[in-house]
Amino acid sequence: MSSIAHPQLPSNNILIAVGACTIHWSILENCIDLMVAVTFHRFGGNEVRKDLPRMFSVKTEYLKKVFRVSPRLALLRDAAIDGIEKAEALSKRRHLLTHGSPREYGPDWMAYTWLKVTPTMHMLEQHTITLDEVREIATEAINISLPLANIAERLAMSLDGGAKS
Repeated sequence: MSSIAHPQLPSNNILIAVGACTIHWSILENCIDLMVAVTFHRFGGNEVRKDLPRMFSVKTEYLKKVFRVSPRLALLRDAAIDGIEKAEALSKRRHLLTHGSPREYGPDWMAYTWLKVTPTMHMLEQHTITLDEVREIATEAINISLPLANIAERLAMSLDGGAKS
């Protein structure tokens, strides 16, 4: 009779860190989505694109372009583009974590497989990420989202004449 090995379960620390990463990323992406919607409908973004972008990378490219070309956004341009570019860089690191398939766990690491798809090939890649790296992604996501949330709030407030609730 053969025995079946039971896989090691992830530590609570890694699960909490991945959860924080997911939640903090959703906050950041919500800021991007709000900026896309407001700039598209009220700041000439519909002249930059005819439809609302859906993919994250298309949203960020759209936002950088609209902030560069709209005179009404000039005061926020540098801060917005800086935050957007930081979000783009973090997106690449977060993407592997979020869209990978966990395979092995240690107390402070996780190994996973990710299917890389390019126009010419599909290949499986193996990655390992540490607890500290996951925590760093979560922290960076929330830190990037704070200035973007302020920009999004300023844009939204300008729609109603700056009234505060």
